[in-house]
Amino acid sequence: MLAFALDEGRFAPAAVHCRTRPDGGYELVSPLSLPEPLELIGQRFRHWSRAAPDRVFLAERSGSAWREITYAAAESLSAAIGEDLLGRGLDRERPILILGEASCAQGLLRLAALRAGIPFVPVSPSLLRFGRPERLRTLMRRLSPGAVALSPACLDLLQAEFRTGVGSLLVLDPAFLDRAGTTASAG
Repeated sequence: MLAFALDEGRFAPAAVHCRTRPDGGYELVSPLSLPEPLELIGQRFRHWSRAAPDRVFLAERSGSAWREITYAAAESLSAAIGEDLLGRGLDRERPILILGEASCAQGLLRLAALRAGIPFVPVSPSLLRFGRPERLRTLMRRLSPGAVALSPACLDLLQAEFRTGVGSLLVLDPAFLDRAGTTASAG
């Protein structure tokens, strides 16, 4: 049986009603009603950044330790990054193409874009690594991104043709997180 977590950290009671359908199949129905969904994911983020500012929001390996970003740090960093993105003229018509592995830096960029109302399209770096430039070329043509954000590992792989016509090239360097005061813990 499945349960869903409530805001208070408790779990709802496990309860399922089983109905036999006319065709002999079964239909499982929960008698519990779900809470009203939030309109925006940013509302949930703001809730937790106020309720538990020191709780870890994002974490990644950094050598033998973990780089951790708390809700409070993510709140201030994403606000600053969002302002920078808007200052670069990015908006609904000039979205961000994100090319790289999942990372804390990419997570903050995505959060900043969400908060600023800027669409983003995450793309697997395998398009560059495994010789699929035609797919990336088609995506770039259809999307017309105002910025391309990429990990340092993808910077060398990005061919010059993909850099033309892009307003900004943003390198998602994890070193900026260290300068921003994120914490590292032994792991």
